[in-house]
Amino acid sequence: AELGWNDDGSCLLLLDGGLPVGEPLDGLIEVAVTPNRPDCLSVVGIARDLAAYFRKPLHVPKFRCTETTETTESVARVEVEDKEGCPRYTARVVRSVQVGPSPPWLARAVEAAGARSINNVVDITNYVLMELGHPLHAFDLDKIAGHEIIVRRAREGETLCTLDGEKRVLTREDLLITDPSKPIALAGIMGGENSEISEATVNVFLESAYFDPVRIRRTRRRLEVQTDSSFRFERGTDREKIHLALNRAAQLIREVAGGEITRGVIDVVGPRSKSQPLTLRIARANDILGAQLDGSEIAEILVHIGCEIVHSDHHQLVVVCPSHRVDISREIDLIEEIGRLYGYDKIEATIPYIPARATAVDGSEEIRQRIAALFADEGLTEVVTYSFTDRESHERSRQTTDGVVELVNPLSQGQSVLRTSLLPSILATISHNHKRGNMDMAICEIAKSYHRKGGPSEPYEEREHAIAALSGCRPLHWSQPASAWDFFDVKGIAERVLDRLGIVADGLERLERPELHPGRSAAFVKGGQEICVFGQLHPEVHDAWELKGSVFLAEFDLEALMPHVDLTRSFREIAQYPAVARDLALLVGRDVPAGEIEATLRAAGGEILESLHLFDVYEGKRIAAGKRSLAYSLIFRARDRTLTDDEVNTVQDRLLAAVAEKHGAQLRSA
Repeated sequence: AELGWNDDGSCLLLLDGGLPVGEPLDGLIEVAVTPNRPDCLSVVGIARDLAAYFRKPLHVPKFRCTETTETTESVARVEVEDKEGCPRYTARVVRSVQVGPSPPWLARAVEAAGARSINNVVDITNYVLMELGHPLHAFDLDKIAGHEIIVRRAREGETLCTLDGEKRVLTREDLLITDPSKPIALAGIMGGENSEISEATVNVFLESAYFDPVRIRRTRRRLEVQTDSSFRFERGTDREKIHLALNRAAQLIREVAGGEITRGVIDVVGPRSKSQPLTLRIARANDILGAQLDGSEIAEILVHIGCEIVHSDHHQLVVVCPSHRVDISREIDLIEEIGRLYGYDKIEATIPYIPARATAVDGSEEIRQRIAALFADEGLTEVVTYSFTDRESHERSRQTTDGVVELVNPLSQGQSVLRTSLLPSILATISHNHKRGNMDMAICEIAKSYHRKGGPSEPYEEREHAIAALSGCRPLHWSQPASAWDFFDVKGIAERVLDRLGIVADGLERLERPELHPGRSAAFVKGGQEICVFGQLHPEVHDAWELKGSVFLAEFDLEALMPHVDLTRSFREIAQYPAVARDLALLVGRDVPAGEIEATLRAAGGEILESLHLFDVYEGKRIAAGKRSLAYSLIFRARDRTLTDDEVNTVQDRLLAAVAEKHGAQLRSA
């Protein structure tokens, strides 16, 4: 076992007496192949790439099949019904084989490549796979009904027991190898138990085909099975050279297991797309690489990777790529190969030349940047979420699914529609953090929502929104004790953002939204439109998302807000006369909005009422039931004189009379 030999003890192993103890019999090289280079998933493929790198000729062992006079087509028949799934299918027959254990050299080679030695015929298909890179499959010809192979789509619900003993339930998307009576293999992935090579096998039907990579990948992913064959087929194999692997395997079977190879190859070829020449601009290649290569140097590199130069001049090369290089389809792919094989270490490092051009910032983009900066100033952390969500998230957030835009080919069921609001995405983010113990959050996002105007065939519109969300407690700071976010924090964020955008709202209105708490939500209105809604999350939405602690939100409709933005900086002359400050504590009914009181005070105050703001709301001892106290700070100032107490008292009386008449408010005495 230490020498890498199997457990067969039926023979003697004679070693040269001069061999040093511990010296490896052979070298093993592990190669990490990137997904775009399936041509390197073989010994010949790696050798071919090394030959190109070192500018050396590639020596591939020569072989030829020794055939009998009996033709393959007289022994077996192949019909390809699904030519899109199988554009090319080739086959040979080897008669009178003797299936048994593999010779030591073959078993050792297969096991060194990570496979398990099974028998000489199956081991040869694995050996050729590792040698030439093309998957093969061997069937017991006598187990194939009528010696006829049919390549077709599976029928819905059709089953096949594969070589690993698993019963596979198939769909119409799967590609099958069948005989007239039953499935015998899952094309490009794994054979079936009902046609496998065994010690009783006498006649071998050898398959070498090209299968559609997309179909193989989809079937492999759905069935959750990966084999060496599927690994290569789903990345792309060389359609034009599949007969080489077929002939190599047939000849090895003849040499190792005996038998006779029938004459000719069954070759069923579907529509073939001709390889399109690529135009390579020499100046473009040098600009991309930062090198100074002439056309002859570039041509030499491309010839070494198997390209054919069909035209060349001082400015460009017209190149036909080899069929095994499925990764080369554009000019930039050729340039990458030139840089790789020329040697990046030979290219002198230079500072990229980037022309500096002054670009004007779009007005709406400037507003977005301003809002993002304002959110950052408020201590909010920006999040970026997917525009994809699902109907259930909308329903949990109490957002309408009418006019929702559904995706034709979603990545998953959880990303099947485009969001009609930022709320589901932001609540999903908060819920994700709460479940992992991160309770204190202050986050924001500026993104788009999507709405269908009419039926499924109608176009949809995009609306841009900005949202801020608070959860848990404010950040700890030495200047104040820890405390939870509340309604007035999110209201303050909304007010400051609007103020910094130069927007003076027409008013503050109560809001009835299904996603927000009734009585703890409001909207700033401008021009008859809600430009910002804010408040506490509705308890039922809160529970549906399994949130912990109160969540407060402020959402800005940028489409409605942008026409009212005024980023013009204005300055006001410093006041020459002193101000007079007064505080008014008003007793009002609990159902009277503070915003309406404020609007009445501003209207009645006239020009000398410079500013006012609410600084206290109180309910409790000495306040009658159903009442509350709203305390306002007022600043009075005249531009042309110093105000007297009598003037201020007159205006104050007018204010009290106005709020008493409109709202039933009274001056609080104590």
